[in-house]
Amino acid sequence: YGYTFILSSYWNGSVASAAGHVSLYLCITAGEHDEYLQWPCKLHFEIECGEQKRTLKSAEVDTYFKKHSPPKKNNTIGIGIPKFLPHAKAVAALDHDTAQITISVIA
Repeated sequence: YGYTFILSSYWNGSVASAAGHVSLYLCITAGEHDEYLQWPCKLHFEIECGEQKRTLKSAEVDTYFKKHSPPKKNNTIGIGIPKFLPHAKAVAALDHDTAQITISVIA
């Protein structure tokens, strides 16, 4: 059993105030065994792209998810960083038009 996640990326910012930046969000999805999992989700994440590494600490994630009910079918709840990486650094991190994004989940 475990949580399921997807990564949402917005390469021109997710909101107007994040224009000129890459926005990254880790979204928890509804899963087959959610009734067996603790809510809110208490995990710690590190997101890395190029030389940029950002951390979503477990207390921050816990506080955010406490505001929401667990996701239902065809729904997600996302937490992330609207201004994760400025475009100039994002372009520098590209290799043949491909960006490698690494997510580490620490229980």
